[in-house]
Amino acid sequence: MNTLPGELGLKSLPWENKAMGGLFTIHYIYRSIISPLLNPSMSPIHPLVWAFAIAFQVVNGLSIGGYLGGHGPTTRFDWQGRADFKTGGRMELGMMIWGLGFIANVWHDDELREIRRAAKRNLQRKMAKGEGKVDKGLRCMDLAGIV
Repeated sequence: MNTLPGELGLKSLPWENKAMGGLFTIHYIYRSIISPLLNPSMSPIHPLVWAFAIAFQVVNGLSIGGYLGGHGPTTRFDWQGRADFKTGGRMELGMMIWGLGFIANVWHDDELREIRRAAKRNLQRKMAKGEGKVDKGLRCMDLAGIV
């Protein structure tokens, strides 16, 4: 957002581009760095799945960055579509909805982590009672109430 506008002959970008870039960055820092560090250990991932995930993230980041950096809307009017009262607050409303969605996402991620922690505690209690070792697949079904 600092280099591309100059190369495209733009003086500066509107605040909407910078706000969207900031929201994108906040989302991806949480989703790709913070969230995996908070999650309990999960099953191993195949290297091919990992490579495809990295490739997707790079292409996605370059696409969104290029769009917000100057290849997409470059004026406030471009963001509004037309200059009237109804569309004037669209960006602000969208940012509020994004914030509520982000908070809900963080809260629900924590709820899912608690489900995993509870399952691990239950398994440790079973193991302490000497009920034997349970296969991971069966353990998942048992926790879901299938078995």
